[in-house]
Amino acid sequence: MMRYSVPTCRPLGEEGDTCRPHSGDVQPQNITVTYPDGSSADLYVHTMLCPCATGLECSDGMSCTGLDGAGKLLLREDYTDVDDLNHLRR
Repeated sequence: MMRYSVPTCRPLGEEGDTCRPHSGDVQPQNITVTYPDGSSADLYVHTMLCPCATGLECSDGMSCTGLDGAGKLLLREDYTDVDDLNHLRR
């Protein structure tokens, strides 16, 4: 983060958003930002770019992608389709 920057919340990367390859492997970092008035804030954040949303991968071309061919979603190993689990409750 830049000196005296203001933290900004952003959603996880959607289809086509810019990302950092292997950002899903990178855990958020604990950082403390301080300001000239003496105030500070402890943050647990991803820096620079957010990882892709669940079910998407960051391609080597640095964009979030999840479609392969004719609209087939490529899912990450940690992805769980909630709708697939809901039918088990019935």
